[in-house]
Amino acid sequence: ADDESLFEPLLTAEEAAAHLRMHTKTLQRIARAGAVPCLRMGKYWRFRLSTLDLWVRSHENEIQPAVPHQVIGEKP
Repeated sequence: ADDESLFEPLLTAEEAAAHLRMHTKTLQRIARAGAVPCLRMGKYWRFRLSTLDLWVRSHENEIQPAVPHQVIGEKP
């Protein structure tokens, strides 16, 4: 099969959060802030595992904020 014809399954927020080892609500919060690559389908957030992997790799070795409601990439 041609690679371009294969559709990468979309992950739910719960599935994506499990891969990232974070709470679902935390992932949803950073998705709302536009700080993580995602798709909004109605009231649901969907994520591609390959895109999340690239996102994580691009943020390696960064110091993350200690304030729980402050988000990666979010301006104060």
